[in-house]
Amino acid sequence: MKTDILEYIYRKYPQQKKKIEKNFAETKGMQDALEEFLQTYDYFLKANSLTYEDLAEAYLWIVEQVFYYRKIFIQTGRYPHNSAQEAISDVYNNNEIMKKYMLGLALSQFLWRQHYLVFEFYRSEIKNIEPNTRLLEIGSGHGLFSLEALKYIDHIEIFDIIDISDTSLEMSKSIINMLKPRALSIINFYKQDVNLFKPSTKYDLIIMGEVLEHVEDPLALLTDIYSLLRDDGQLFITTCANCPTIDHIYYFESIESIKDMINIAGFEIIREVIIPSENISHERLLKMKVDISYAAMLKRMK
Repeated sequence: MKTDILEYIYRKYPQQKKKIEKNFAETKGMQDALEEFLQTYDYFLKANSLTYEDLAEAYLWIVEQVFYYRKIFIQTGRYPHNSAQEAISDVYNNNEIMKKYMLGLALSQFLWRQHYLVFEFYRSEIKNIEPNTRLLEIGSGHGLFSLEALKYIDHIEIFDIIDISDTSLEMSKSIINMLKPRALSIINFYKQDVNLFKPSTKYDLIIMGEVLEHVEDPLALLTDIYSLLRDDGQLFITTCANCPTIDHIYYFESIESIKDMINIAGFEIIREVIIPSENISHERLLKMKVDISYAAMLKRMK
């Protein structure tokens, strides 16, 4: 399937071939991870009457959106949406858009260097999950982070998943039901704005992938999350700087601004990775406003 989907992408969008092959050549394990993902995701695709062409088309749609909004961003220095309500209306409540968005992002985890390396960092962190963990995931998206955590299901006491999109939650439920059905007994799904979430427990670990840039006030969100953690609880986050796309709202101009906000919210960085989308010099990164992915494991400051 890997060969089929890559040939389809290269045929429909030849410019992608050079970039993807460069990523494979420079990033150890990326091709094998793509094959593993496609074999796993094949069950979900078939169960939902989807083909690898649908997955490839969703990915190419993401690529087009990124190019379009990056062009506007370079010209204006602004992201496409000014408010969360706009993103909810235009993206999260639009089933067709969300379906393409989640499928395309899932595939990008194994075709884009920065997404793959962030996911590998997450894998290295989640394998350290301790017994009897109370886990919260904010923004389940395409479900890949949930699935990875469920490899260690015997260590999870409670797993709460919250997302603002029906489409995202249904995708996560479907994938988990097919691949990790016994996990449904410990999972609670909530369709809710995280700022309004009032759980009955505090958590040992919270996972929040690609959420901070989607809200109007990420500092307030981080502060709320701080209160959801136990004293020795940890937070895994991913976010990005200079990364315009269809539903990004808050503009982080640099990784330093992300780290400053983390500290202001009361968190200490345990481990982190900083991964630009292009493997070029720091000077060119700044000049071209290249998007940079950031991931970190955090803990509450004492």
